[in-house]
Amino acid sequence: MRRSTFILALMLVVPHGHAEIRAAVAANFRDSFEILRERFTAQSGIEVAPSYGASGMLYTQIKSGAPFAVFFSADIERPALLEADGLALPGSRFVYAIGALVLWTPDSVNPTAAWLRDPANRIAIANPALAPYGVAAEQTLTQLGLLPDAAKRIVMGSSIAQAMHFIATRAVPGGLVARAQVVQIGVPESHLWQVPASMHTPIEQAAVAIKVSDAQAARDLLEFMRAPASRELITSHGYGVP
Repeated sequence: MRRSTFILALMLVVPHGHAEIRAAVAANFRDSFEILRERFTAQSGIEVAPSYGASGMLYTQIKSGAPFAVFFSADIERPALLEADGLALPGSRFVYAIGALVLWTPDSVNPTAAWLRDPANRIAIANPALAPYGVAAEQTLTQLGLLPDAAKRIVMGSSIAQAMHFIATRAVPGGLVARAQVVQIGVPESHLWQVPASMHTPIEQAAVAIKVSDAQAARDLLEFMRAPASRELITSHGYGVP
């Protein structure tokens, strides 16, 4: 009798029979996702185990068979590629956030594009081969006419999080990073320059469910992310939403 009661209790606590799903999450979305996944678990009973990193690195892991149930990329292209390759659940892809790029200079007040042009300043960016924010940064420098001459001043992080670490620790005096991340750590506006959106392609961040055994739980998480309360939190963290 006690055994059957225990099994029934487990069925009630763990919806869909899933105790946990794994999520691949772009590094720039980490702070927001930590709050959202806790809310999702409290509501559904489904635990979410995140792995954070550059979108390109996470995409490669998924292509190689890593058992992620969902992918929150910092671009729209990689989730679309997974869909085209038959690795994602059809119809599950959507844009969950729209990013913005800023120049962050902890020790310089009211920076402008002139800061980037100063040959004395090294510039931290994420690796464009791995991170969409790195692509946006490279496009911005190109629009400003700084590449290829300024290439020797660029310090690349493997992800946007590492690029921010270089700046926060003063290893590099400034760089082009995700606005949402600096907003969340309380960086004053006086140390930021908002890069005009016309200087780079839109940073549309898309999510998609991966074809794994946890398909229903993955769909539930993505549906939760589209709810008004989740969208409100995302915008409060410095992102736009569609």
